[in-house]
Amino acid sequence: MTRNFPALDAQRSDGAMTARLRKAEQVCVAVAAGIAVAAVAWQVAPGLEGVLSWAVLPLPIALAGLASAASLEFSLREKMRGSSMVSIALAVVAAICAQRSLQVEIHRAWDAHGGAGSMPGLVALAFLVLAIVLLLLPIKAGVAGYAPDAALFGLGWVVVGLVLGKALGAIHAFGMTVPTGVKPATIVVLALLTFVTFGRRTEHGHFSIFLNRGVGGRIARVLLPVVLLLPALREAMRSRAMRWPWLPEHYAAGILASFGTMIALLLVMIVARQFRGLEAKIQDLSLRDELTGLYNLRGFQLLAEQALRLSQRSQVPFSILFVDVDDLKQINDREGHGTGSRLLVEAAEFLTSHFRETDIVARIGGDEFAVAGHFTPDAIEVAERRLRADSEDERRAARLSLSMGHTTTDPRRPEPLQKLLDRADAAMYERKRRKKLQAV
Repeated sequence: MTRNFPALDAQRSDGAMTARLRKAEQVCVAVAAGIAVAAVAWQVAPGLEGVLSWAVLPLPIALAGLASAASLEFSLREKMRGSSMVSIALAVVAAICAQRSLQVEIHRAWDAHGGAGSMPGLVALAFLVLAIVLLLLPIKAGVAGYAPDAALFGLGWVVVGLVLGKALGAIHAFGMTVPTGVKPATIVVLALLTFVTFGRRTEHGHFSIFLNRGVGGRIARVLLPVVLLLPALREAMRSRAMRWPWLPEHYAAGILASFGTMIALLLVMIVARQFRGLEAKIQDLSLRDELTGLYNLRGFQLLAEQALRLSQRSQVPFSILFVDVDDLKQINDREGHGTGSRLLVEAAEFLTSHFRETDIVARIGGDEFAVAGHFTPDAIEVAERRLRADSEDERRAARLSLSMGHTTTDPRRPEPLQKLLDRADAAMYERKRRKKLQAV
């Protein structure tokens, strides 16, 4: 069976993963919009306070979240006419609402603490940054693309901190926690919208590495959940370990350090395996003929040279069979290059089926093939006769016309590979000349 070795296309996005991400984005936008709508209803309809007590968001934040969700929904509908303008307008509305909420929180913090900040103010600032990123969402990767990506990076830092802080507080990792005034619904909406915005920037900006088909994209996807969760897991373990009375603090610190060390070692192994696989693919591509899957001239020279040296050390014969596909140029001119390419693939499969896996079969030129291996003069002569008989067998679906010549080196008198190849080539052309004279 012919193997294909297409060129690596690591810069392209993985289509299947992009489709799954798009579906996840739509679900997240719907959930965030639903929570924001419930929060607005809780604000304007006092009778729903008991039913919607889970959706407690300040009204400006709820409106900013709803406008941001709508902006993202329209940005997902790129084929809809005017969707980009509507998305930008809704992002402006979200920025105005978030800016209003931030002003309120700044005045409130100033009056209460003489200028100190507050967690609600940080949330309002996060929603404002989110709205700014939505305004800059269509910018492609490049110098200008660093602005939205940097803003999104900072936003992600804040959101991950809020989510992990709320999670550590929920499990009382550091003992009893003081209420921060940031409700879970607020963090959920902010986290969902940030995730969707991040997904949108993977299609436009520098974060596209996470969707690439190549080894870099695979490594990034493997490491992303680890680097997001590892610090929080370590902090949770540290808070628990330091309170174990039976474990001295220095041993607790050593165990936690070793945990981080082993995780880092695991990540190094994952990255190394990915790069080893990539290195093998690149090496295979450099030694293989893309059309037939056989070795190319470079691969043939490398492997045949090794086999020749082994034969000289072991004092065993070494032979080269040179094969030429007859009339390939005329076939290309008469029937097209597609027919000629199929003929070459058929010749490659024919040769591969007649030799051992340890023999070196290569396409070394346009219509030229070579086979090298540890054959005695009689064995390579038999192989050539069998190839000629089978290629001209009338039971074959299509006759394969081949011209062949071979040579064998005496292990007691070493010869360079190129000289053997030239001699086999000359023998092949002599056979081809005789064939043409017989046809006349």
